[in-house]
Amino acid sequence: MILFRKMKPVMDEKILWFAYYKSEPIAIFINLPDLNQWFKYLDGKFDLLHKLKFLWIKKNRKNHRFTGLVFGIIPAFQSKGIDSYIINESKFVIQSKTNYTSYEMQWIGEFNPKMINVVESFGDTFKTRRLITYRYIFDRTKAFKPHPILH
Repeated sequence: MILFRKMKPVMDEKILWFAYYKSEPIAIFINLPDLNQWFKYLDGKFDLLHKLKFLWIKKNRKNHRFTGLVFGIIPAFQSKGIDSYIINESKFVIQSKTNYTSYEMQWIGEFNPKMINVVESFGDTFKTRRLITYRYIFDRTKAFKPHPILH
């Protein structure tokens, strides 16, 4: 909750999605505008004057990119179409009621085939880069165990 309060100045409610069942949250789809589209005008500074400048830029310069941060569905509601619903509803709102034209999903672990399938359903042009997780075992006496595949 503290993190959300800190992020509030840069959030856009049109790209934040929650799904509920009987008033209980069951899914989340959190995105943020691409902050670099605004921060590039601040010359690497963020003192009081630059914070005010940031607020002015945010209000007056359109940001056409946004980034996915969190996507999740509680286990009891997985494989019930909630993921498709939340993505399609957000797509409708984003395309018809915002200025966003470019979307980037951040890191998806190679151990998460469900999210990889979601991304691949958008098509080949959706992938902008491939991120790989490398691990270094400092204690060579410990066995390496990769993250288990999520089902």
